[in-house]
Parts: sequence; C-alpha cells; structure tokens
Amino acid sequence: MDNQYASHTASHNPQGQQDQTQLSPASPEVQSASLKPEHTYTETETQIERSSTGNRWLYKPLRLRYLLAFVAIDIVLLVIVMSLTVLSGKNQGFVSIPSQNISTTTTLAANDRSIDFSFSFEIGVLWTSLPSFVFSLFAAYWGWIAAAVSDRQPFIDLRKPGGADARQTVLLDYRFVPIFWRWVAAFKRSHAAVGSTVLLTLALTYLMQPLSARLFAPQSVLLPGEVPVSFTAEYEETRIGANMDWRPIMSAVSATKLYNGGRIAWTDNQYAYRPFRAVAGAVDVNARVAANTTAYAAYLNCEVIPHYKMGLNRRDSLSGTVTVAGTDRGCDFEQDFAVISSQEIYFKTTTQLQCSADAYYSRLVFTVGTFSSSAQYLLANISVISCATGYRVQPGVLTASVALASDGTESTTIHSFQQTGEPDTERPVLWRVFEDGILSTTAWSQGAEWTTTDFGSLILYHAQKRSFGGFLNPDILKSSISDMFTSVYMMAVAVNGMRPTPGAASFSGSVVTPTTRLFVVPWVAYVVAVFLVLALGFAVFVLVHAQTSHCILAEEPRGLLSLAGLLEDSSLAGAA
Repeated sequence: MDNQYASHTASHNPQGQQDQTQLSPASPEVQSASLKPEHTYTETETQIERSSTGNRWLYKPLRLRYLLAFVAIDIVLLVIVMSLTVLSGKNQGFVSIPSQNISTTTTLAANDRSIDFSFSFEIGVLWTSLPSFVFSLFAAYWGWIAAAVSDRQPFIDLRKPGGADARQTVLLDYRFVPIFWRWVAAFKRSHAAVGSTVLLTLALTYLMQPLSARLFAPQSVLLPGEVPVSFTAEYEETRIGANMDWRPIMSAVSATKLYNGGRIAWTDNQYAYRPFRAVAGAVDVNARVAANTTAYAAYLNCEVIPHYKMGLNRRDSLSGTVTVAGTDRGCDFEQDFAVISSQEIYFKTTTQLQCSADAYYSRLVFTVGTFSSSAQYLLANISVISCATGYRVQPGVLTASVALASDGTESTTIHSFQQTGEPDTERPVLWRVFEDGILSTTAWSQGAEWTTTDFGSLILYHAQKRSFGGFLNPDILKSSISDMFTSVYMMAVAVNGMRPTPGAASFSGSVVTPTTRLFVVPWVAYVVAVFLVLALGFAVFVLVHAQTSHCILAEEPRGLLSLAGLLEDSSLAGAA
C-alpha cells in the first residue's frame, strides 16, 4: 500500500521529483554556477562585461576630469603666488591694510540696565590662516589622488601576464599601512608610483601647508603722492636785530641741548627751515609732506691759538686785570678781564668785528683758565680759542610731518632734508648786531663755579655734559662752542626771524603717507612654488600612469562578495 502511494506520488508530482534532484550531490561546476546571483544586466554593464581588454573602470580621483581639475588648480595657485611676489617687489607690497584690528561693541538692553558686548577681531589672522587653509585643501586633494593610486596598484599586478605574488596582490592593502612609512613599503615592492605619490602627500601636508602660513607678512612703508602746500611764514633778516630778546632763545637752547627737551618747530640739529603746511584735509595725520623750502644756518670755524701775549695789572697778590692779545688767520684780537682768588674758573668771551674780508670779517674769542696764585698771570691751564663766523642759506627739499597734541598745539618732526642747489653764503644784513648781541647777556648764579655770559655758560655746561672731568679741554670746548653758536642762530631764526604769512599762495608738494602693506615673503613663495611645480609634474605622471597601466577591474568593487568575485573562474574558486 505504501509502495503504491509512493509510486503514485512520484508519477503525479514532477515538482517533487525536481526538488529531490536539487538536493542530490552536484559537480563543482554546478556548485559554482549555483553561487552566481540572478541579475538583470543593464546595457552599460553588458558593455563592461563584453570588454575584457577595452575600457576599464578607474577610481574617481584617477579619472581624466578630476586630474585635469587638480592640474588647473595647481597652475592657478602657482600663477597667483608668483604674480603676488612680483607685485609685492615692485609696488612695496600688493595691498594696503587699513587696520590690523576690527572692533565692535553691541549694547543689549536688559530690564534695569544695559549690557555691552565687545568683539575684537585681529585681521592678521586672515593672511596667516587663509593661505594655510587653501594649501591644506590642495594637499587633501592630492592625498585623495595618492590614495587611489595606492588602492589600484594590487589590481594592476593581478593583470600581469605572468601573475604576481599574493603578498603584492590579494593580500596587499595599502590602506592599512600607516602613511608615514607607506612609501617605504611601496618602494620595497617596486611600486614606484605609490611611493612617490605618498612622499609628495607628506611633503604637501607637513611641509608646504605649515610654511604657507608665513607666505604673507605686514610691513610699514611710505607711499608717495602729490599734495598742494603753502608757506606759513617767511624769513626777514631785519627781525634778528637789536630789539631781539636773547633770554628766551638761550633758554630754548638750554632746554634742547642740555636737558634733551623737544626741538623748536621746524628746526633740527643744523638748520632752521621756512615752515609750510599741506592744504587742510589733503593729507592724513602724521603724513610726511615734502616741499621745496629754504634752510638757514650759521657755523663757526674755530682754532686753538698756540701763540698769544698776556699781561697782568696786579691790584694785590691775589687779584688783578689780565690782558690777552693775539692774531688768528690775519685778524687781531685783544681781551682784558679781572682775576680774583674767590673765583676758580674764568671763561672770557669777546667779539672782534673789525677783521678784513680776507680774514673772514669777524671773530668770536674765548679764553679759559683756572685761578692759581703761584702762576705768573694768576691763571693756569690757559687756552685761547678764536672762531671765524659763517652763514648759509641752503635751498632743498624738506620732508616733515605735523601732529596735533591733545591740547591743540602742533608738533613738527623733521625727517630729512635734501639739498638741491649751491648755498648762499652772503652774510645777513644785521650780522654785526647778532654777533655782538649773542655775548651781551650775562647771568650770575651763586652756586656756579664761574661768571661769564649766558652764551659762555651754555658752552661750559655743554662741555660738562660731554666730559664732566675734562670739560676745560680745548678740543672739547672748541666743539661745544661751534654747536652752541649754530643752535643759538637756529633758534633766533625760528623764534624771531619768521614772520607769519596767512593766505600765502599754494604750490605743489609731495606727501609720503606711512601705510601698512602686505608683502609676500620671497623665500617662502619660492619654496611653495617648487612644491607646486612638483605637484604639477606628479599630476601629469599619474594621468599618464592611469591611462597606460591597466588593471583587472571592470567595475567598482563593492563589499566582500565583489572582492571574492575577482577569483571567479580561477583555480582558487573551490578553495573559496
């Protein structure tokens, strides 16, 4: 009964017979065929399957458009870096920086009070972080390409006619080799393309990218331009005459030369200048304005007289009248002054205004000595110094800047003076009045070691400032005499000699504005350019390598089954 039921089932149930057939042992070929998934092929996949030697699948970074995009970016960066380097060298930087800090304050109203929020941004972050960010992206782009070259290399070796060692193909995955010595592993396996691209990745990431933060640097420069200017005063020789008050002039010289005070406006160590000013609103504060002007100076040519005559008219053993006479370069001079034991230092100053033209018209004569009761003339350590006077009016281009103080006063800074012609050495109209008046005032101080004129005191104090212990040395005195005479004349011209001229006609001058400009650091730019050229060359190499070195990949491998599919139809299929 059971046998009949079984035969009936076998004869009337073909599907059951088919199921029993599928459960029976099968050959390896059938077993391999059963692993193939049912799939409906598209037209594109059919073309890839048909092409065993034609078009091969490429990793996205190695495709033509992505490599050409990298080449284009490389060339653009190279052109930008070199262009900015040239512009920076020719134009004192390539862009002006108005301020290195941007600050803002926001006020929020609360229930019973207001809250201020301050925000400050240092604009210097831009020219350090922006190049670093750009070249970080550039290095990342190249790292993407280099990773694709590394991933593709085992599949290239699998396609070799003679095959390749499993350690260089199916067992090799560069993604699991740290990038710092991935290039070593690549060169050991003769994978030059992998090793060289990885080395360039390291260089771009850890050398060029940090170095690019120093590509730009700010620097203060002076930018020239034109501006209308006008004189604010003119020099009148007659203003330096007998009616001039010498005390303020001597005080100003003392403040500047002895106590390092600020200079009188429109003067320096040598000249007093005719002042000028740019048209209101034409220049920025502290801008350096240059204009043609006139400089006024006086100077001395001093000599220590080695031969002179002395006489003494004694009143008693400790006092008398000393006479000094001599000749200096064709000009005779004579001095007489009282000597007494209560005074230690003597510094006699006199003027000789009757010299001939050949003898340079005049002399300022200075005799210095110390009291000594045992000396023949009651003076020891005697030195006689005679100085010929000279005057100069020098045309030139003066560069100066005017700043306003908090109290509204102006402060003038002289930056440079460039002579533009021969000086006029004619003597001023009232030169005799000036040379006689400079020695006309006398100051007496109870604590001073000497009694002399105001001008003589300036000389001695200045000599003490230079050499406290040896200030009576004739060479030191000679230098101080010359410096003080120049300073006094310069002050007299600046304080008394200039007559204000409001509404004077304007003329063309130039303005030099201190500006912060952004420069390209040349050596950094050259190093970056070298890296960019190397990257460009390697990109072309990878482009050629990707087109000429074929691999076995016909489509993108996805997951473990796709990787196992590489062994399909191979002798290892059974083992798999």
